[in-house]
Amino acid sequence: HCLEPAELLRGAELLRALHQEMPDGRRVQDPVLEEDCGPFDRMLFTHADVRFDEAAGQVLAAFHADARQRVAAYSSEIACEVGGFNTALRLSMSYGEHEGLSAVIDWEGFMCLAAGGENDKLNITLKWLCESGTATCEALMARFDATGFVPELQPWHGMYRMEAASHIYLVRSDANDMNHIATLELHELDEGDAARGHGLLVWDESSWYPEKNDGSAVLRTAIWNERLFATGLVPIVHLTDNELAIEPFPANAFAGSIALLKRGGELGFAQKTSVAEAAGAVGCIIYDGDDELEDWHFFPGLGLEFDGQMLPAPGIPAVLVGKAAGMRLKTEFLDSAKCRARIGIDRSRESLRRLPPEMQEFCQRAARGDPMHVAVLIERISRSHLRQLRGDFE
Repeated sequence: HCLEPAELLRGAELLRALHQEMPDGRRVQDPVLEEDCGPFDRMLFTHADVRFDEAAGQVLAAFHADARQRVAAYSSEIACEVGGFNTALRLSMSYGEHEGLSAVIDWEGFMCLAAGGENDKLNITLKWLCESGTATCEALMARFDATGFVPELQPWHGMYRMEAASHIYLVRSDANDMNHIATLELHELDEGDAARGHGLLVWDESSWYPEKNDGSAVLRTAIWNERLFATGLVPIVHLTDNELAIEPFPANAFAGSIALLKRGGELGFAQKTSVAEAAGAVGCIIYDGDDELEDWHFFPGLGLEFDGQMLPAPGIPAVLVGKAAGMRLKTEFLDSAKCRARIGIDRSRESLRRLPPEMQEFCQRAARGDPMHVAVLIERISRSHLRQLRGDFE
């Protein structure tokens, strides 16, 4: 269970990357308040190898078995000295029927006096090193006033206590209330492939894993896809003069094809999809022309509500892609007469419990009790930065 030299070298690279990304005294411009809300004063910068207890295997088994009881496991502690207080952090890994399978910073054992009062916050950043890269989570801690709270919370009076946090990983077996996984496949056809219904797969994206920390997922599914079926392998049609779908399309403008539309124009996703459906589309791809997709923790898909109204559910599947994917669709694939696309809908139990490679590695190593290398950064920040941080977690 000792770390190999190669792992130690990669751990050093992890620390260097975190140091460069978040240097001591860094300053951040609050986009809401439009003011400088730094500096970030570094309180602790350390690294450690942690192991999980034997309950980690039970957590993973409970997730795959869709168990009803909640199971939790904890890592060994990471010793910390913050503001003159000797304290500790650890990681937790848990599964619950409603919250899913998750890994987070466990702050319950982190006891540190908020010497600066309510105007000071602590931002804790943790990076975990895995074979395929790194995973990051954060916790924002603020001074806790226990006045009027139950006796069990009185020891926390005046201490830093968790106010908001992100996950290292989070996977729910219902795909975040979607109960399906959507895929988008792009194929290039050779002669005869169209008749056989397949071709060379050149691009394949999935709406699973919807809660990546870096927001790099390029596909979001629609809530109404749950009751629909996959499209066939069909052409993509993009009509540039009405790509926002503000006006009705001519009859059969998308007949037997997947419509490529642009997000915006004061129309909801369901409205755009219905307009394409009325013109004969069998599916709809909506691309964001301004930005990449954000990390939607609470709204992982395209909904039916827009501008305070609940819209009728379209009868064709739809997906949302980011700016880069939209530009690629418009420039690379639509120019080719051999390009075909398929929107897939997968409701299988196996797929809904599929873990991303990074999380699969995390869970397997935790279950075996293997050491895992983590880097920890704790910074004191000003109160004016609270609004931005809260926005990151909402």
